Amino acid sequence: MKFKKILFVGHSLSTFAPNIFNNLRMFANDVLMFDHYSPDVWSKFLGLLKNKIVDLRFVDKIINEYINTAFTTTVLKYQPNIIFLFKCKNIYPETIKKLRNKGFIIVNWYPDYYDDWQWIRTHAKNYDYFFTPCEYVLKKLKEIKVTAYYIPFASEPDTEYVTKPKKYQATFVGRFTARRSQLFKKVFDADLLDIWGYRHWQTSKFNSKYHGEITPSQTLEIIRNSKITLNTLTGTDDTPIMSVNYRVFEATGVGGFVLTSYHPPLEKFYKIGKEIEIFKSAEEALAKTRFYLKHDTLREKIARAGWERTKRDHTYLIRLRKLFSYIDSSLDF
Repeated sequence: MKFKKILFVGHSLSTFAPNIFNNLRMFANDVLMFDHYSPDVWSKFLGLLKNKIVDLRFVDKIINEYINTAFTTTVLKYQPNIIFLFKCKNIYPETIKKLRNKGFIIVNWYPDYYDDWQWIRTHAKNYDYFFTPCEYVLKKLKEIKVTAYYIPFASEPDTEYVTKPKKYQATFVGRFTARRSQLFKKVFDADLLDIWGYRHWQTSKFNSKYHGEITPSQTLEIIRNSKITLNTLTGTDDTPIMSVNYRVFEATGVGGFVLTSYHPPLEKFYKIGKEIEIFKSAEEALAKTRFYLKHDTLREKIARAGWERTKRDHTYLIRLRKLFSYIDSSLDF
């Protein structure tokens, strides 16, 4: 079914939002985006003000109340068939309830895992449709009788596979976690790793190879220019996450060779050793980094196969078709 209007609620600077927004145009005659962080000039001014004031909670409250009011006004003016949120924790549950009571259908594709379970278990029931990329979250939601659906992450892959000289040996882009510190330690000690991401790396032992924060488009260029993209899930070893994280799809989508810590769901999406490669310890991460740095032809063969798999099976368009199939089965406009 093709809808008349979809209102997409996301952040224009996020990794996900632009790709979701662009693909939503395949499912509606008209799609409008509402930026839930800075929908207009006034909200941007409030955001700048926040950076200058010590009492951030006071300013946060003003900003969030303004954004919720602006969001409600946009919905009532635009009159969408579907309101599609991507996470959007600053949209209040009271706002969602008020709009649902007016007859609007509200969807949330929520990208966080079980490490954000407290928020998920409290708020997932507020939406008509709640989608998660984590099978464990889905299991736990079903246990508390919340209707939810499994939709994995996706990518907007390059249209062609391009082989180019690489600037970097092994790279990682993302936030610092204890798990990542432990698993990447030996690759770093061997002087083979460069890192970008949030500033927490500055106060870690990895500081000498930390190059700062970058944009989503810069991240893709780092991956394209890397011989190896290192990856592991966020969280801790005892956090029950059953998902393939976004970086695997993103990196393979631009032709990156992915060396990721092993996680059982990976095998549902990629052939290990043929489309991506895995490691199970810091020692194995170093050993495989050294091996694939010496074997360019094999590394490029796996990278190309990973790109082909992502392009064929793991695009945003494919994911959204599945997502809307759940909605189509219960709606009749």
